[in-house]
Amino acid sequence: MEVLVELVPKKLSKFVEILREVSNYADGVDIPDSPLGKPSPSSPVVSGAIKALYPNLKVIAHIRLADINELALLAQIKALTMLGVDGVVVTRGDQPAVGSSTSNISSEQALRIVRENLRSSVKLGAVLSLRYPREDILSRLRAGFDFFLVTRLSHESFEKFLDICETARHYGTKLYPYVIIATDKNVDIMKILSQPYVKADEVPRFVDRLRGVVDGVVLSCPRDYETLLNLLKSITA
Repeated sequence: MEVLVELVPKKLSKFVEILREVSNYADGVDIPDSPLGKPSPSSPVVSGAIKALYPNLKVIAHIRLADINELALLAQIKALTMLGVDGVVVTRGDQPAVGSSTSNISSEQALRIVRENLRSSVKLGAVLSLRYPREDILSRLRAGFDFFLVTRLSHESFEKFLDICETARHYGTKLYPYVIIATDKNVDIMKILSQPYVKADEVPRFVDRLRGVVDGVVLSCPRDYETLLNLLKSITA
């Protein structure tokens, strides 16, 4: 099972320091694009730079479909392919905090546009939320994506997720659930995210339950990289 880490690009010096530490223990990194709709360094640009610096590190970039048209989508996919980025998540993204959405491309439409117009080696993924009914989730699994980043996994939704995993294996689709980690330092952001989370001391046991079930996990610990690194070292030891 691969262990990836979600890294949100911010101050360059701090980001480089964290990335250096993470690269010693994680199999890869997941770079979101303007989370919560707030401007942040471009995921495709940062992902390409990371791949150049750490060619053996798996890198998953995100493309916000609400902000681009078909031409820009194809151009970014071609650039990420050229730079050797391993995977690209095409997602609508959160509502922009500045300006407004410029397109109505869905993840499924983006998949079709890329497959019909490019011969790209990059793996295409999307977000799969466990908040939806089982049949809606199974329908999305049949769309033809190479992988999904799974949101809203928790102790309560674990059995539901195991059922979804069986179907994903049937289609040859890889699943990477987010494990969102709650600590004393990020209680405020957890309220804003409104996502299920796992307390830091429960994370190793929670991740162990996923071994042999999923292709990988994405550890996310907003605003507390010290705890994230400590847990990463423990999980990958």
